[in-house]
Amino acid sequence: MLLFTIWSIESFMMNSVRADQVIHRSGQLFMITSSNCPWCEAFEEEVGKSYSRTEESKILPLRRHDFYAKMPSDLVHITPAIMTPTFIILRNELEVGRIVGYPGAELFWWRLSEFLH
Repeated sequence: MLLFTIWSIESFMMNSVRADQVIHRSGQLFMITSSNCPWCEAFEEEVGKSYSRTEESKILPLRRHDFYAKMPSDLVHITPAIMTPTFIILRNELEVGRIVGYPGAELFWWRLSEFLH
């Protein structure tokens, strides 16, 4: 059974970057991942490898971070993930939502679109 939830603080209008880079001012999709996570691998195969070429990436660039690594200094205020993958939607350095789990490409894009309007 696949766990998939979405958590949102508030509704906001909303290329891949390294975890040590600062947050993109207009927003960011911060992915907590793990090398031994089959759902993370599925995301990378179905979405991740082409994400940087999407319109969504212009609004929410993808930033990957290893679950077992220390949080980057610019994100220490973010509540840590409890499972992988977790996608944290950031807007002006604040968390505005979270997608926990990976439900497959179609549902991922649908959930992500909720943060783009």
